[in-house]
Amino acid sequence: MLITSTGIDGANRNRANAGTASGRARIGTVRPAKRSPDFWTSLVAMMPDMMAPRTPPATAGGPTSAPTTFSGTSYGFVEKCGLRCNYHGWAYDEAGKCVEMPYEDTVAAKARYKDKIRITAYPVREQAGMLWTYMGPLPAPELPNWEPFTWGNGFVQIIVSEIPCNWLQCQENSIDPVHFEWMHTNCSRRQKDALAELGPKHLQVAFDEFDYGLIYRREREGQPE
Repeated sequence: MLITSTGIDGANRNRANAGTASGRARIGTVRPAKRSPDFWTSLVAMMPDMMAPRTPPATAGGPTSAPTTFSGTSYGFVEKCGLRCNYHGWAYDEAGKCVEMPYEDTVAAKARYKDKIRITAYPVREQAGMLWTYMGPLPAPELPNWEPFTWGNGFVQIIVSEIPCNWLQCQENSIDPVHFEWMHTNCSRRQKDALAELGPKHLQVAFDEFDYGLIYRREREGQPE
């Protein structure tokens, strides 16, 4: 997968949007605080800013990626070799290596300018009808094969929402069990009836960290531990 902003021989590295994912150009709306995420990320939320053609081997390109002008490869052509920039026609393989420069190869083939050009590449895998990329340090972990991915009697529903907060706030909300007690239970009850009885309160919470994230556990009043 190609998600880039490296320049000719690295001379233009980090020129655009420095300080974002691993110092590279901004990728969609993904803004890790200090480094690229060290987990597999679905590209559904990143489209159309990323280019993820369905060609073996899988390649993709992010915005501000052409080494000469930082024009987005999302406007490029999907070809067997990978991606071709729409600005000068330079082609890149799945490893990010420039493999063709139509004009330069014609007028100065012996110079082999393409050997000096490389853009950052990331692996892409297809699973559960979605494309996933890993943008963290190598070696990449295995892509989790969650049980719902294998269900034969389910259906796929993709929902896109604009949420006025950052990525980290969404994750904090997802792993905060106490807010279910108040926001989703007590608040909902009191909106319908100002004197409604409050729901069971949390007695304790715990978190287990593993390779693919966190598992949270909670104990509430009236429930076994």
